[in-house]
Order: sequence, then C-alpha cells, then structure tokens
Amino acid sequence: MSSSFKRRVFLAAWALALAVALSVPVVALLRGTVWIGPGSYVSRTRLDHPLFSIFGTVTLQKGSNDLVISLFGPVHVSGTVKDDIAAVGSGIYLHPGAVVKSDVVSIGSSVYRASNVAVSGRIGGDTVAWNGVGSPGATNWFEATWRYSGLSFAAGLALLLICVCIAVAFPWQTVLVSNNLHRETGRSLIAGIMGIFLFLFLVVPLGLSLFGLPFALLLAVAAAAAWLLGLTAAAVVVGRRIATLRRHDAGLLWAVVSGMFVIAVAGAVPWIGVLVVGLAGSAGAGSLGLTMIARSRPAPAMPLVSEDETFSCSSTYLEPGSVVGARGKQDP
Repeated sequence: MSSSFKRRVFLAAWALALAVALSVPVVALLRGTVWIGPGSYVSRTRLDHPLFSIFGTVTLQKGSNDLVISLFGPVHVSGTVKDDIAAVGSGIYLHPGAVVKSDVVSIGSSVYRASNVAVSGRIGGDTVAWNGVGSPGATNWFEATWRYSGLSFAAGLALLLICVCIAVAFPWQTVLVSNNLHRETGRSLIAGIMGIFLFLFLVVPLGLSLFGLPFALLLAVAAAAAWLLGLTAAAVVVGRRIATLRRHDAGLLWAVVSGMFVIAVAGAVPWIGVLVVGLAGSAGAGSLGLTMIARSRPAPAMPLVSEDETFSCSSTYLEPGSVVGARGKQDP
C-alpha cells in the first residue's frame, strides 16, 4: 500500500468523521432546536421541542411543552408552560395570564412577573413585579460591549501568564509546535477545527452517561492542555513576526509575551475577539496533532552502502591486495 493511498484514506476518514460531527448541530439548527441570534424566535403555537437560544429573543405566545434555555437573550412567556425555563444573562418576562407548571430560573438577571401569573414550580433569581408593558431591565448593549471588552482583555492577560509558564516548562515542545504552525498554518487550522467537532462529538455523549463521565473529564483536561499549548505556539508565531518587522532577534519568552499581548488585544474586540482567540488556540492544537502524527511515523531505513558504491564496481571488495595495502599504509 503506497503512502499516497494511505494519505487519501486518512483524509477520507477525517472527512467522514467531520461530516458525522457536523450532522448533529446542522440537524439541530434545521429542526429549530438551536437558535442563534440576534434575530427573534417566535413560537405562535405551543412549543413541542427543546429550544436552546444564543443571543436571540424567545417569545412563547402559546406556552411550551419542553425545556427552554436562553443565553444572553430575553424570554417572553405567555400561555401554559409545562417544563423548565432558564435564562443566563437576560431576563424572563411572565406575561399576564401565563401558567408555569415547572421551574423558572434567571441567572444574572431577574424574573419579571405580571399580574394573574400562576407559577407552580420554583423561581430562581430576583422576582420583580411587572405591569406587562415594555421590557424593563433590557440589556444595554453599549454597556454590555464595554464590559465584555474589559473582561476579555483581563482574560487575555491571564492567558498571557499561563502561556509564559507553559513556554518555561516546555520550551522544546513550544518551539517545535510553533515551527510546524508557521510552515503549515492552513493545515493546522483545518485540523484544529476538525478536532473541535470531534471533541464535542465524543465528550457530549460520554458526559451524558454516568459510566462515561470520567472519560469525558479526562478528554476535557487533555483538550484544554492541548489548546493552551497551541495558544502558546500561536503567540510565538505572532511574536516572531513582530520581531521580524522590528528587525531584531527575539528570544522565546519575548516572542510569547509580545505575541500573546497582541492576541489579548484582538480578543478584546467586541463579540468577535473570543472567536479570534479560540481559532488561534485551535490552530496551535491542530499543529500539535500534526506534529505528533509526523513524529510517530517510522524513519526511512538508511542503506549501509551508498548507491554509487556497489560490490561490482568497487576494487576494495574485488582485490584483497588493495585492502591489505591500504591497511599497511594506515598502520605504521
């Protein structure tokens, strides 16, 4: 089996695994189980499937029969709700006449309850009386953006310290991965993105079972370590590029600090900075995977005799006298 055929089989297997991993979120998006804002999700009939919303407004005009979770988007509830409703970073609005037979939880915001609202379950979060008009406590996007940028930059500085520690503890591995990332940036990024989907495809099913939970935790720790090492390698690549522009030789720590500072500043860009930092670490993790695969391949066998030195054309092997003469010249 030739090496090119093996490479094609390997790429086909990766493509198949990526397609299987992509099928789960794609099906969820097509069925409406996952909603990504900033648009609004409006259910004019009673919702009969789970809903996970990100940065979008959820409006349940006739209630819901299943679980509703919203991240950074408000939830407006009318009608009868038979399952839990949870929101993170946004409020939940219980309109007049709503009947909630399960729990209502708002983390980081409040539950706004109008008159004539019946709640049989528990209410988690601050409960505020509401007249059913308007959207009190709505997110101030300018303030939220400013707060996000500050927190992101602070997180970037914390990652800078972690990357410096990794570079000091594993200098050889950092240099090796960064060199491979510099040579094969595109392949490393593709491998990192595929690794993310495969990680989710493996960890989520394992984490849902009691038997597979320890393996899911081990995979999560390994993936976090690989991502941090990859982020350190990406910082080295950026730092070396800065050193090239400044035309001076930079050491490993200087490259890590300068490159990671640039990545931290890019991470403070509102709403897309986290994507930049995530892709930088994923590309480095993909480079780490490619480096490990390349190092695991067996080295090609070296011939004991060079190609132009053969038994048929060398007088050394055909004339014993010349060997003796050569030894006589070497040995006084």
